[in-house]
Amino acid sequence: SSYEQLYKLYEDYFKLGIACQAMDHWNDPTAEIGNQEKEELINRMFNSMTFGNELKPAYNFDASSENLFKVDFAAEEMLEWAKENNMKVRGHVLVWHSQVDPSIFAIDYQAYADGKLTKSDTAKLEETNYLSVLNRLNRYIDGLLEYTYKNGYADVIYAWDVVNEAADENQYDGLRRSYWYQIIGPDYLYYAFLYAREAETLYAKQYASLYGLDADTDDLSSIQPKLFYNDYNEWFGSRSDAIIHFLTEEPWNENHEKVKSSVINPDGDGTIYGDGLLDGIGMQGHLDDTQNIEQYMIALEKYNAAVPELHITELDIGRTGTDANANYYQAKFYYEFFSRLIEEVKKGVNLTSVTLWGLT
Repeated sequence: SSYEQLYKLYEDYFKLGIACQAMDHWNDPTAEIGNQEKEELINRMFNSMTFGNELKPAYNFDASSENLFKVDFAAEEMLEWAKENNMKVRGHVLVWHSQVDPSIFAIDYQAYADGKLTKSDTAKLEETNYLSVLNRLNRYIDGLLEYTYKNGYADVIYAWDVVNEAADENQYDGLRRSYWYQIIGPDYLYYAFLYAREAETLYAKQYASLYGLDADTDDLSSIQPKLFYNDYNEWFGSRSDAIIHFLTEEPWNENHEKVKSSVINPDGDGTIYGDGLLDGIGMQGHLDDTQNIEQYMIALEKYNAAVPELHITELDIGRTGTDANANYYQAKFYYEFFSRLIEEVKKGVNLTSVTLWGLT
């Protein structure tokens, strides 16, 4: 094509994003931010970015901090790079069962497994702090979001994956039995989105002037990132049913008797979406070149009927061939997949962002 900037090919349809990491995070010479040539390529080809690891809870949780948050230095480096280069960011991720410091669940923040202190996110903990984890969840989300506002990144981040990979279609209620689930209960989902909405509503007003806005008269949506649920294999029928159910049909806060907040839609039905706490769904998209594209598009339309906005958040296409034609079939799949995405947008699917999971 005649396009020298890839994102311009799609700018009438959706943002084109890239997942990347900072070389400084794990002293990784193969990472992108910190490598001038890769930075230039990202800046030229994409208009959105997702941090592969740097904003995940494991690297930003600090039990000694009042708000339990301390920014990972590499996350700050990437946020600053994005700001300087006018690159929009998908925030990934606030709540996840993986890459989380287990001390957030433990009494006195001391996580023990087999009689020893542990930092493993897969450890079977000996004791957990059932009384305080909900409060800790609130403090961490609040601390992270306040950091983004007071440091000038609220207009850089346009969306947050609030909860990642909570689904397990093999459970009767469709939910993974993470520590969040086991300790707080299944309604941790509702609370996570509530706390994120409360934090961005509060800090958008508090820090509006930092972004040249008047909290009393101006529309603050430009500094209020949209809140997403994100998961994998979301095109499977039973999995999509479960996700739609726990986001849009399950009344976690029925009649608003469990919890009250000024950010809850007073006419809401007690569901996460109905109470105005969810803006969209992110479909990861770890596929290979034999995937049935039509199956994926059916799921895309199904989610579009349930929520206002969709993102494809982690798209990669594995090669199944091993011969000289392997690259061809991968490229052919990409072409057909993106052609269908454009068709879906033209048909009315509100897909606003597509992110490739890895520059190389």
